[in-house]
Amino acid sequence: GELATILAGRSLGISPGAIRRKSSRVSAEKWAQLRDLAETWRGQGHLYVADSAAADKTTTDSVGAWLRSRSQVGAGRLGLVVIDYLQLMESTDPRASEYDRITSATRALKRLAMALAVPVLVLSQLSRAGRTAGRDRDGAAQVRPEPGLEALRGSGSIEQDADAVLFLHRTLSD
Repeated sequence: GELATILAGRSLGISPGAIRRKSSRVSAEKWAQLRDLAETWRGQGHLYVADSAAADKTTTDSVGAWLRSRSQVGAGRLGLVVIDYLQLMESTDPRASEYDRITSATRALKRLAMALAVPVLVLSQLSRAGRTAGRDRDGAAQVRPEPGLEALRGSGSIEQDADAVLFLHRTLSD
């Protein structure tokens, strides 16, 4: 669906905003190229999207089952799995705390990546407190220019189970 179209648009130099607005600034020829490329990607199995909004629960078990079924389709080799995002993963235990839910999810996703021999990119929410580096002499909060590992929201298991942690951020301007 939409993700394939946006990714195809980026490769053709069409912004996601122009695609969503169906901008008249995009030529008919570019729209045709966009449609063809997005359909090619979807049709050849280069991009699968599991929309968790359509499911009742997105658990690591349901993600694992879906990935195992996809690994049996076509060439059978998954290139990359992206989880958007960790804090939306549900637990099979309705009484689990956020900490327990995140800890369980990161461990299960790590095991899944190893079992399927596929890289798993897990997007995570950052806490707002993670950019605070302490207080100055006057008691004002000092803001760090970039987030650190302490900014990961939910559990220390995120950094523990990850092979690498990368941050995307905007530089704060004065």
